[in-house]
Amino acid sequence: MNITVKDILQLDVLKNAKLVAGEKGLNREILRVNFTDCPLDPYDPGYTLVSKGDLYIHSFYTAQNNEDLVFDIIQFYIQTESSCCIGLKSYVNEIPEKVLHLANKNNYPIIMIDADVPYGQLIKDISELILTEQLDANSENKINQLLYDKLNNEERNNIIQYLAPDLPLKYLCIYISYPELSSLRFKFLKNDLSSQFKLHFLRYHKGGFLILNLITHLDFPRTINSLTHLLSYYGKTFYIGVSNKCEESSDFVRSLNEAYSAHKIAQLTENRVTYYNDLSIYSLLLPLRNHEILNEFCKKILGPLKEYESRYSTNLLETIRIYLENNGDYKKTAYFLDTHENTIRFRIGKAKSILGLEDNPYAFIEYVSIALKAQRLL
Repeated sequence: MNITVKDILQLDVLKNAKLVAGEKGLNREILRVNFTDCPLDPYDPGYTLVSKGDLYIHSFYTAQNNEDLVFDIIQFYIQTESSCCIGLKSYVNEIPEKVLHLANKNNYPIIMIDADVPYGQLIKDISELILTEQLDANSENKINQLLYDKLNNEERNNIIQYLAPDLPLKYLCIYISYPELSSLRFKFLKNDLSSQFKLHFLRYHKGGFLILNLITHLDFPRTINSLTHLLSYYGKTFYIGVSNKCEESSDFVRSLNEAYSAHKIAQLTENRVTYYNDLSIYSLLLPLRNHEILNEFCKKILGPLKEYESRYSTNLLETIRIYLENNGDYKKTAYFLDTHENTIRFRIGKAKSILGLEDNPYAFIEYVSIALKAQRLL
């Protein structure tokens, strides 16, 4: 995840800033903060000091009452593929129309701030955001190495020491996915997790890992429940995967894998919190997710049922699913579907007949239950 112009506009120091141009360029990536107080010519030695992705802070002091110079400055920023320009209103209260046209044409954001905005705080806040993102990227790379590379013991231990220097004696890993959270909001979330739970957040993909100390968090289900309350503050779309308990540093990689796998199932089943220990058949099916054999099995079992369902406009698969969830109880299934018990018996009987399992009820439960779960993984 990169730091964008949109991210910095959410900083408190820029709460009164005004975006005057380049609204369609808010996804431009910011790599560092830079200054220029005049445009640089490509033949100027100083030209080599600029870099793609620079965010420029410019007072426009030398450009006051000079529309052409303002135009040249912004044109230079666009030519050097900078991310955006933050200008001071004191000397150029309004950006000239031809400059706005140039910026909008190139989707180049121009942000204007008041004179009372402290430069030092502005630079500090933006630089911290960039640095945090760089550190997160490094941690993510190391987690990928742990999960997918063939490492010797020394390499593995060095990475674990980097990621979790104070790995508890007893612990479990938690993976939280937050697909819609911006970099800045992730920063706030990390701060809250640290201050409220004393937990370090390791960013990974569109979420991150937590290492829960089971000595200080004896009642860990309660801690996880408290975590969900905090996460709800940041948005409704999140999923949590929880690993089994661990007591050795050698179990760390397994714990990461378990938490990440549990979170995948949480997403697929739309359960907010999923424990790896509760995955049952899912833990066996997940490694087969991209194998054709699983797809063929689902077609073989569910295909004829779907065909019947489509032909006769009946919710056969939903009936089977709820029937299985209620442990084969016809009355409960009828209650949940708000229909007569005999209708449920007929549908289940028809499903068994379609699959040729009228005389083998246990096989029916086994095959269809596995197929319905496997279908969620495809």
